[in-house]
Amino acid sequence: MIDRYERIRQALEMGPTPEPWTAKSHTAPRADNGDIGIINGKGGLVAVAYSNRCTRGNASLIAACDPDTIRELLAERDQLAAALGAAREDAERWRALREMDGGEIYALLGDCDGIHPELTDAAIDQAREASAPTIEAAERMGAKGGPVVEAERLAFEAWMREHCWALCATWDGETYRSDSEQGGKVCLHAMITRMMWAAWRDRRAALAAGQEGRP
Repeated sequence: MIDRYERIRQALEMGPTPEPWTAKSHTAPRADNGDIGIINGKGGLVAVAYSNRCTRGNASLIAACDPDTIRELLAERDQLAAALGAAREDAERWRALREMDGGEIYALLGDCDGIHPELTDAAIDQAREASAPTIEAAERMGAKGGPVVEAERLAFEAWMREHCWALCATWDGETYRSDSEQGGKVCLHAMITRMMWAAWRDRRAALAAGQEGRP
């Protein structure tokens, strides 16, 4: 599917009449019927807005959107899109730094002199890439589940507690179950806790597995 900007670019590549355009009612072949002509700077007829209740508005819009004006608007749009993309990248780098402690930041940026920001960006981007598990590691972890690490489990409960999210279940040595889950019954709240715990556990395990598989 071609987006609206691409359609405009393709139309401009076809070589429409250059120079500023002007809407003049008397230049249309049937101006007596209310048609309005759009002419270029040399007086040549470019287009005709046929008579209806929107004729004047249509003609004014067409005249205002001459090729040179549209090219300038597209160039400005491209510059803004590039600037927005760069700003988003910087925002992601800042988010990555916020999640590090002082020692990690110094270890990452200690050799950066501030004179070459591209080196700083490259160092942060590398750390961001390294902080994400590989797709393969995530798939393996989703299929099998990660190992239970008691320190991680206690950290999970502390995280839930500080969010004021009730566990609604008790750790039984293998998983979280509620007292109501007896005789094959299922507690929705306990199920949500199990899902959140699995995500917490597997994310850590997938990250570690992904790091081992990196060159």
